[in-house]
Amino acid sequence: MDDSRPDAAAKAATDPCLRPETIDMTRRMTWLRPRYGAKISVQALWLDLAADQGVLQLRHPTGSVGTLPVAEFAACWAARRRCWICAPPSTTSTPAAWS
Repeated sequence: MDDSRPDAAAKAATDPCLRPETIDMTRRMTWLRPRYGAKISVQALWLDLAADQGVLQLRHPTGSVGTLPVAEFAACWAARRRCWICAPPSTTSTPAAWS
């Protein structure tokens, strides 16, 4: 990372036109950039948010976006049973977030 460039997060934090959510996303992207390079995937941002907020955002093949509490996913994974995430959509029900 080039330290001669101004820190985007610090610059965003002083901009009165930006909303707090925008500043937060800029901080996350600044933190993730050295790990992912110039292109940071949406999934990387969502995973970073999940670590902080405890809720994972998931994109369904239809394009809709749902949420899943990280604790619910962990419990399902730990039980090693087939849950709606791991099984084909035709064989399991999906959470209410998809409806």
